[in-house]
Amino acid sequence: MMEQGMILAGIMVLVEVIKRVTGEGVKRYLPLISLVIGIGVNLLMTGLSPESILTGVLLGGAACGIYDFGSKTVLDR
Repeated sequence: MMEQGMILAGIMVLVEVIKRVTGEGVKRYLPLISLVIGIGVNLLMTGLSPESILTGVLLGGAACGIYDFGSKTVLDR
């Protein structure tokens, strides 16, 4: 469980870095980037299996959702 929490935090950090480096041009694709990073990192950590891919999708989606929730409600953007 702790491992997945660290992956989730890492995905959020990577997506934020990508967002700041690229500017507004890539903002539209950040959820897709989050999913790809989530799947890729989870495959590297746990190996290739259907469960690993599903967990990667869930981690990437969670990172994207947490970011959207925080930016729209907490930061009021």
